[in-house]
Amino acid sequence: MDIGNDHDPSHKPRGSDTPRSTSRGGRGFSYAKAEDECLISAYVNVSEDSIRGTNQKAEEFWNSVQAKMLELMARKNVASRSPVVRTSIALRNRVRTIERECKRYIFCNLQARKTTRSSGWSESDYVERAEKLYFEEGLAKTGKDANSLSAKESAALKFKFAHVIDIIQQMESLSRIAASTELSEPSHVVPGSDDDHSDDDHSDVSHSDEEEDSGWAGIGCAVGYGYWTQDERVFNQVIMPMVHTFTDGEQAHRLGVLAAKYKLIPRPTKNEGLDLALKQSLWDLEFANPVGLAAGFDKNAEGVEGMARTGFGFVEIGSVTPEPQPGNPKPRVFRLPQDQAVINRYGFNSDGHAAVKANLEAYLSDASRTPCVLGINLGKNKTSPSAIEDYGKGVREFATMADYLVVNISSPNTPGLRNLQAKRELDELISNVVQTRDEVCAGRRRTPVVLKIAPDLSEDDKQDIADVVTSRGVDGLIVSNTTIARPETLVSDARGEVGGLSGMPVKDKSTAVIRDMYRLTQGKVPIIGVGGISTGIDAYEKLKAGASLVQLYTALTYQGFPLVNRLNRELKVLMERDGYHTIAEVVGKDHEK
Repeated sequence: MDIGNDHDPSHKPRGSDTPRSTSRGGRGFSYAKAEDECLISAYVNVSEDSIRGTNQKAEEFWNSVQAKMLELMARKNVASRSPVVRTSIALRNRVRTIERECKRYIFCNLQARKTTRSSGWSESDYVERAEKLYFEEGLAKTGKDANSLSAKESAALKFKFAHVIDIIQQMESLSRIAASTELSEPSHVVPGSDDDHSDDDHSDVSHSDEEEDSGWAGIGCAVGYGYWTQDERVFNQVIMPMVHTFTDGEQAHRLGVLAAKYKLIPRPTKNEGLDLALKQSLWDLEFANPVGLAAGFDKNAEGVEGMARTGFGFVEIGSVTPEPQPGNPKPRVFRLPQDQAVINRYGFNSDGHAAVKANLEAYLSDASRTPCVLGINLGKNKTSPSAIEDYGKGVREFATMADYLVVNISSPNTPGLRNLQAKRELDELISNVVQTRDEVCAGRRRTPVVLKIAPDLSEDDKQDIADVVTSRGVDGLIVSNTTIARPETLVSDARGEVGGLSGMPVKDKSTAVIRDMYRLTQGKVPIIGVGGISTGIDAYEKLKAGASLVQLYTALTYQGFPLVNRLNRELKVLMERDGYHTIAEVVGKDHEK
């Protein structure tokens, strides 16, 4: 939880807690215990803010911590040892020191319990042993002998943050600590310590193994508890980093689908998406909330129920092609972690209409399924001679099963597909799709037809699409698919891979296209906004730009399933802040300026 590191890469934490000679900004004065407690409490409070929190820039974050700390000190009547207000930079350095040393102590505490050979030790014995290990580890790094240390040097090596260790442990949680790189085996072994033991005493080794197994079992339980309670910290700091460490992009994707398929995704303990303020009616459908799952995750409708349980207001499956096809050769999914992005070139890998239809029939026949709007995204086969025929087959196959249908002509990974966005080709395709839909839905509810477009469009392209959509009676737009552009801001190693880029780097571009399409269609065609959404603020921006609903996918691969609940919670807070009572009041608000 080391906020601001990325913004100050040159900063190196102090090696000890001894005061500096300068008194500038309060940095030369030691901290009272009560002052430390107020600082760490302020740090936790600001970090857990449901809207801003760690989404702020580093400077803003630490200024917020400073303000909160002063508020707590005033409320608790705590006096500072510094004659001047401590700067936000000084507070940041203090928090880093406390965090680092507490983590080191917690590790020593775990080591004491793992390596202790006597079963009769009390808690105070473990604490004493942990403090000794902590001291010895620090001493080893100095390269000095304990007898040669001055009283001041000896005091500096002792653990001095026992007054805030409980707060740090609560903040980190056992599961995060266990996953920390600081919990790997120490790089050195202190001679004569319990770490420097032989395997001659088999009974002792067996006892140590049992304690180690017990420790890892406890860690596993903590992670499991975090998973089933949808704990955001456990997902962000343990589960998702583990997934990224041990799987590649496509393997992780498959694990997520399997978790959804076998209903291993727990329901949130409090479903923020059921708040009445987030509910809206669109296309004669009731959306419990505006946050949906974008197509591409569940391509074959294997885990619709599992994903509905996470709190999504709607789930879109696909893209589905008429005939099964494997897609492009592997590897075809690449993470860009420093950019919070993904590049994929899947190429419409699909089990085909027949298999997907069978999966959907099983899902729809389950009377106990979680209420959720279902979208079906249609694609074309790579070698098909007729796109019109392929999309027509999709409409005939799924129009009576879907709550809405999506005509996806914007994937960059199928040769020639984006050419269908040209005005003449698009007009011919859409007129055929709408006509087929009307024939299939004669005498029943008319399934909405939604067009998914790319973000890489010229002004003329956008105008042409708007003309076709409004003249042919298209019910909605999805803005937007992945981009083939590569912003200069990308820094991850995989940035040069071929394919569609999704995630945070696409956010502003997709929002701009949403704004343009809302204006060009005069707000008469509902828009589903997608691209780079990872916070409630991101979703809120797209709603104000003109989207009625939003979708996400890439952010799930970095933040996990609790993201859905958090987005709905943050949207609700933002609406309350600005005085809006319904989603409809937010949609297109930017255009009123």
